[in-house]
Amino acid sequence: MNGTHSAVVTLPLARVISVMVTDDTLSVDLEDGRTISVPIGWYPRLTHGTPAERANFQITGAGYAIHWPDLDEDIGVEGLLLGRKSTESPPSFERWLKRPRNLLASQFGQAPSGMLYSLSTPESGILDETKREKREKKRERRTAMAEYRKHKGSDTWHWCRNCSHWPTSNYDTSQTKPSSGELCNQCKAKDAAGECKK
Repeated sequence: MNGTHSAVVTLPLARVISVMVTDDTLSVDLEDGRTISVPIGWYPRLTHGTPAERANFQITGAGYAIHWPDLDEDIGVEGLLLGRKSTESPPSFERWLKRPRNLLASQFGQAPSGMLYSLSTPESGILDETKREKREKKRERRTAMAEYRKHKGSDTWHWCRNCSHWPTSNYDTSQTKPSSGELCNQCKAKDAAGECKK
């Protein structure tokens, strides 16, 4: 056969365990420890939804997708991992904007931005704060479990596996935050931006 060779790439997918929607970010925690955060602007329906509409979501598709019934929005793990934005056409989005608003928003009012939402039932109106606390503790554990590496002979420690200087051979390692040496500036920046892969 002549021509271009192609390869099929299969992404390892993990199930959704929690979802957080703020005024500017959609963050999804996966069962394998990854957190995917994307700008909410990638999904205009989420951007234009009220906090109560954003709060009313369901994990669907055997755990590989999220559905917002009030916004008629579906987002899959694969699309998030591939960085796919909404492909909704402008005419379709305009029709959606003109839809009658759901009564859910008027029932619950405006929730504080940045809150992790989980409604037990539309009737209850209870925002589950314990899920937010669990998420914070999980992140703290992940940070505490980070592996620190430095090249032999170097004083700079790295902890983000996606750092361009991440040691892959001939390195020293530590399971706790090192008390001596420098911390990598690139790792610090990635950690602060929530882009650090540990």
